[in-house]
Amino acid sequence: MQSNCNIHSNCKGCNSISIVKNVNLDFGNVAVTSVGGTVIMSPAGIRSVTGGLTLPVITGTVTAASFAVAGEGSYTYAITLPASNNNYQWCEHNDC
Repeated sequence: MQSNCNIHSNCKGCNSISIVKNVNLDFGNVAVTSVGGTVIMSPAGIRSVTGGLTLPVITGTVTAASFAVAGEGSYTYAITLPASNNNYQWCEHNDC
């Protein structure tokens, strides 16, 4: 199963910073069992799995997400991910 997801970014109350997605996150082919598990993608596009998941020999397209961030030189930003994975949707056959 090839799986990828669109990643969206937004910034509330930010006029001095822009975040533009360059590349979507694409997990490639992942073999899934009834046990389930987790796919971890490194910034370099290296995948690892836990639980009942395996990575088939035919990888499919695998890419880490990429963003361009621009703004004032002295401004900072932080990326916060949800504490639970319940906010993520599993995408099958590019139907995200």
